[in-house]
Amino acid sequence: MADLWWPADDEPRPARAPRRHAVPDEVRRASVRAMLAFSFTFVTLMVTLFALLAGAWAFFVPLVLLTSLGVLGTVWGVLDISISRQIAAQRLWGSGTDTAWANAAAAAPRTRRRAA
Repeated sequence: MADLWWPADDEPRPARAPRRHAVPDEVRRASVRAMLAFSFTFVTLMVTLFALLAGAWAFFVPLVLLTSLGVLGTVWGVLDISISRQIAAQRLWGSGTDTAWANAAAAAPRTRRRAA
């Protein structure tokens, strides 16, 4: 009996998508920190909005400062993710440069090991 989800038996089935590599731990930790910073920013933004609507000016100014610190932390977290991904990719695949400086830097540890 033919599969119900595929139209005919003579048509080839699509190939499966290649598996993706697991996310390195430092990138996962950076993502968690960024999401926590974003959550803090969002909550303080909502509380700031409620303080503005209620006219509670004594709470409004400190909440604006906390929200701006949360935005700064969120931007820091996004930069942390991108830098961590770049470092992990370079560790896994190399820097991708083929210059005299890169070749000398790659050869330097080998010569030190041979000399020892």
